[in-house]
Amino acid sequence: MSAVCAERESKERPIQLSKDVSFFRWRFRNVTRKYIFYYHYRGDEITGYVAVGLSPNHRRGYVLDFADTDGESVAEILRFIIRKRHFDILSIYDFCLADDFRKSLKGLRFKARGLVKRIEKKRTGELPLLIRPVKKNFTEDDWMIEGRDIRKIENWKITEICSDAV
Repeated sequence: MSAVCAERESKERPIQLSKDVSFFRWRFRNVTRKYIFYYHYRGDEITGYVAVGLSPNHRRGYVLDFADTDGESVAEILRFIIRKRHFDILSIYDFCLADDFRKSLKGLRFKARGLVKRIEKKRTGELPLLIRPVKKNFTEDDWMIEGRDIRKIENWKITEICSDAV
């Protein structure tokens, strides 16, 4: 399994999975699942991507991972998927999404329905995430990654990308 690590560019960035070639090879090597990868280009440069997992009958798509460098490429990819009707249903977990991205999803008419809405109503605000150093005796420094306290949820960016959602 891929390790959790801190972004090295800035102390302002949250602690999150390091997404590199090794991570993607591990993440999407599941031979029992099918995936579609969408990329957005500006010239020769990739400015965003969306990874979609397919249901067994290929009628439902689950957004498993996404990123962009310009703040708009992911929304453009989602518009394309919706316009071309690649799936009967396209879903994404509304879990630790940035507020601006959540607004983009609402603009694209994504809605919380049924079970998801009931779960949201019962949320207590606490995430079921338990963390501890592995060694027997630990110091305060063991709770730090590049100066950020891993016990504080605001220092994390947690996504559902390690679940195929089906």
